[in-house]
Amino acid sequence: MIKRLLNLRGLFSNTKFLVVFSVVLAFIFWIVVALEFTPIIETKIEKVPVVINLEGTMAEDTYKLERFGEKEFTIDITIQGKRYEVGNNKIKPEDFIVEAETAYVDSAGEKALAIKVEPKNKDAEFEIISLSAEHINVYFDQKVTVEIPVNFVIEKEEEGNIAADGYIFDRSMISFSQKLKLTGPKTQIDKINNVSLYLNPGEELKESTKVNGKLSFNTSAGRALDDEELKYVEVSGVKYKDLNLEIEVPIYKELYVRPTVTITDLPNGYGNMLSYTISPQRVRIGVLPELASKYSDEIMIGEIPFSKITATNRDFTVYPTDLKGVIFLDANNGFDVHVVIKEVTTESMNIIWPIQ
Repeated sequence: MIKRLLNLRGLFSNTKFLVVFSVVLAFIFWIVVALEFTPIIETKIEKVPVVINLEGTMAEDTYKLERFGEKEFTIDITIQGKRYEVGNNKIKPEDFIVEAETAYVDSAGEKALAIKVEPKNKDAEFEIISLSAEHINVYFDQKVTVEIPVNFVIEKEEEGNIAADGYIFDRSMISFSQKLKLTGPKTQIDKINNVSLYLNPGEELKESTKVNGKLSFNTSAGRALDDEELKYVEVSGVKYKDLNLEIEVPIYKELYVRPTVTITDLPNGYGNMLSYTISPQRVRIGVLPELASKYSDEIMIGEIPFSKITATNRDFTVYPTDLKGVIFLDANNGFDVHVVIKEVTTESMNIIWPIQ
């Protein structure tokens, strides 16, 4: 024992040992003080996602409700703890479980859902001080899809001045579906009785023009629903407020031209032997302005197969062929075509067979 004491006494009398021992002891003391007496700080964890889960709730199982509106919700969480535990962004959004309470959602409408927050790690050494929001507002309803007819309302149409002089406007050629596919909350969809599409070209047109259309969703009493009442309604998958409707308003050049027909499968040598007359001799058509030069004088209305022309069958009714960019404005009953065969005679003969 005496020998050990002498060794320790000698060790502590060594200057170099004392320097090293003092440094180590000071470091240990600093660690103890830092851990036990470190300051308590507050820090904010921003944009922590809120989970909205309807699985297994009355809202989903009994009332068949879905949520509408915002797809993602976040909150900010302020926590308090020792600097070495919560400082320097050590705590992340994924370190929390944040859920909105949905157990009591039992009807359609906007609901204020309480937010429940807890650390993902049960042994976390910090305290949740406050939340940027104690609840979130979420709209619930049954989701329905319907098709509703569209009524076109074109300003100035009744005055007859959509198209300039010498041009024609034909609303039947507007390439827009006659029905709209609407999807959204049943409560909002049920208010819609009909839809009007308003177009205002703004001036007399000489060519087909894209015009911004405006939809009006109306109740059975004729009242136009406002944006709030249509907040969650989608039109063919696009939110009502995000709709950008550009409708092509077709404009045609008005022409009076001579109708013609083509006789098909014509045998060799018959080219100069056939002629025909057509009634009416002129027809009023509308053509897209860029096609006006092509149809400035005549237009081929259809075909007559040569095989159908006989001595007793030379009168035909021909209905206009569908031509791209052309509309026939009259001759709804077709054209009367009479075929004339020149320098041809017919004669009936009796032939006895077999020949004796």
